[in-house]
Amino acid sequence: MIQPTIQYRLLTDNESECRTLIKIDIPRPKLNVAIILDMSDSCLHIRDVARRLPSLLTKLPRDSSLLVYRLSAFAPLNNFQTDTVGHLIDGSITLTSWLDDRSLVEVASWSGSMLRPVMESISAGCSKLTSEPVRAIVITDGELLDRGKLELPGNLKLTGICPAGISPDFRNWRRVVGDFPLYCWDDRSLDRGTIGNYEIPKQQIRVHIETSNEDLLSVGLLDPPTGTFESFPESLTWDTSLGPITLLLVSRASLSQATSIALTSSNEKKVIRLSLADANLIDLSDCKSLTHAIALKNAEGIEECILDITANGADAIELNRIAAEIESLAKSRIPWTPQSELLSRLIAMIQKQRSDVGGIDAVVCFTRCRDDCSRLVVCALRKKNAPSLIWSQESGSPCGHPIQNIKIRFDRMEGRWLAALELGKEFELDPSASQILAESIEFDKDKWNGYYSGPLAPFYANFGLDEECGDCESGF
Repeated sequence: MIQPTIQYRLLTDNESECRTLIKIDIPRPKLNVAIILDMSDSCLHIRDVARRLPSLLTKLPRDSSLLVYRLSAFAPLNNFQTDTVGHLIDGSITLTSWLDDRSLVEVASWSGSMLRPVMESISAGCSKLTSEPVRAIVITDGELLDRGKLELPGNLKLTGICPAGISPDFRNWRRVVGDFPLYCWDDRSLDRGTIGNYEIPKQQIRVHIETSNEDLLSVGLLDPPTGTFESFPESLTWDTSLGPITLLLVSRASLSQATSIALTSSNEKKVIRLSLADANLIDLSDCKSLTHAIALKNAEGIEECILDITANGADAIELNRIAAEIESLAKSRIPWTPQSELLSRLIAMIQKQRSDVGGIDAVVCFTRCRDDCSRLVVCALRKKNAPSLIWSQESGSPCGHPIQNIKIRFDRMEGRWLAALELGKEFELDPSASQILAESIEFDKDKWNGYYSGPLAPFYANFGLDEECGDCESGF
């Protein structure tokens, strides 16, 4: 089972009940595509199929790993660690380049046409493929010379394609690989997507909630078509091919961080436990879309996190440079402008991560800089949202649980941003420049720094927008 991910959000916490939203997902298994060329002297006319094959693969995920082999050879012809199906489709890699290699063709012509070395390479030599689906395509006339039937990996789907004008050797093909199909190039089944379709493998997972909280009142499962939550017992069966599942736990008191979700695969009988202590927060925009059918009361924890980056090694150095630039401008009360290369890079990263972001008036940045591992969290501030950010010790935040409550709102009567830390008096944020929000904020015993960007209007012209855009719904 691929390691699942877990997210949560405390929706309500009052005297009568506590509602917690939990989202669990298992990333789609990465597809691997192996193309095997029959370059033996009995199959000399595969160039046309090799040239036209990419057109059949356009519906496959472009990030699928690509392996290229020749029959009778254990080692791949290409660098499968970096090459993808997308490279083959856009022409960065061409199968005919190996057919043009005279020395390779000469060696292959007298090496025979055995499939076993290739299958051994896929199942053993490339160990990372043993748990991922593999789509293998053999361009051949079917005249395989292996002595007996091959035991193929269970995660492999094999298809043979015979060039037009050649009579396929179905007898030898079936003798070696059994019922896996061998098509002629002009077979209409190829046009119907026999090769190009990819279905996400189905997996049945038993989901069980493990909590020491005896006050758990109910558990609901989101029904995506209706947007409503249906009650179910503490266990259910999840078909992972249908996408992530979202649970709503209603309890008399806040769930403990020790609360976990136990996932058991029907195939592997392996139990994976996901703890709330290790969960990330569900983004507020996702939270709203997931809970439009829920009556939210006294919701705690509000933010629009538009960027959350953790960097190690050399990447941490680059992230620390951006954090240092943010700090330097804030200390000097200097506005953010496109003249800063580092800040322009930061804005570009936000756009890349969140193409749907629009109408941002300002941002707050929280940094935790270390030599080995640094992190930057950026949250949007919008005048139309009241308040724009609330973090409490109970609800938590993308940075963790703050030791003090944080609130930022826009006062329309006064036309200014106001911030409050803990239960202290609200203070005004600079209307024209960046500033330090707090030099040291503790989140789960980690020290962070907080900064306010000031108005982002100077960036609007750089991205082709009007300065008035801060109150509208358009992008940066």
